[in-house]
Amino acid sequence: RNFLDLLHYHLRATEGSDKTPEPMALVPAPPPMLFGAVFVRKSFVISSDSFARADATHWTLDLAPLLQGAYHEVRDVCLFIPNANLLDNNSALVLYVQAGNSPWEYRGCVSNVQPSEVFPLNWPLNPDGTVGPNAQIGVSVEPTAEVVGKEQQVLGSKEEFAKRVAMDLFRYMESFIGDDRLGVGNVIDNWFNKFLHKFRRDPNYLTRNKEQS
Repeated sequence: RNFLDLLHYHLRATEGSDKTPEPMALVPAPPPMLFGAVFVRKSFVISSDSFARADATHWTLDLAPLLQGAYHEVRDVCLFIPNANLLDNNSALVLYVQAGNSPWEYRGCVSNVQPSEVFPLNWPLNPDGTVGPNAQIGVSVEPTAEVVGKEQQVLGSKEEFAKRVAMDLFRYMESFIGDDRLGVGNVIDNWFNKFLHKFRRDPNYLTRNKEQS
């Protein structure tokens, strides 16, 4: 009788041990990253699924909750595409910024040819020169042909800025020299022509030289 009791106990203890285990619930895979952004020295990678999607080709990111209102301390952003699945060869991913009540302003683009780049944000200011209470970045897919015109405007403004710097330097030195006997004007002209030659070949050559030094 004791033997039978032990046998029944063993059978009860091992009952169901040969049953097929129930499948575990699978955790849903995160959505694929279409693009990403990194605020230089201020954030980790921010995936496209963290942006609010307005439609099939437009996204926005509100910086207030992300940066606790200190968006003006963020100077640069890296925009990138992780692969060639988002864009075709005739499209670009374009970056815009908006602060306070300002209109959206173009800052740059990436493409399959140049899949990542760091852009200065240069946040728009209020008419009185103060910082707005909030800011956003916007990202959109646009035809490359349309983006070319925007890039030309950016390059043109940089070239005009360099021209004004050169003119201001000339006038400053002229105030000491008077009739320009030392030919300072010619020196500045030569410098500016060399600058234009380098700038038109590579608009980022000054920054690149600084990074390599």
